[in-house]
Amino acid sequence: MAYAQINLFATLAGALFAFGVGSLIDRRGSRVVLAVIALLLGLVTIGMSLTAGSLMLVVFVTLTRGPGQTALSIVSLAMIGKGSAAGSRGPWASTRWP
Repeated sequence: MAYAQINLFATLAGALFAFGVGSLIDRRGSRVVLAVIALLLGLVTIGMSLTAGSLMLVVFVTLTRGPGQTALSIVSLAMIGKGSAAGSRGPWASTRWP
């Protein structure tokens, strides 16, 4: 199996990690979800360094795509969205540039 095929499968399957991340953020908070996902991604990266076969490579590349590419993107967008609310932008929020 070529790496391009592994990468395609991992990206498509990793998109499934998007389901449920939003509700986790709503229930637990974005900081907690971010910490858990970062820890999970770190463990997956360590596991990927110990990979010996093609099947394990597919599994670990998929797991890096899931938490790393999909879930972290959702958490970062949620944190930016919540942090840029009208009351939390600081004194420069109302400054208009010419």
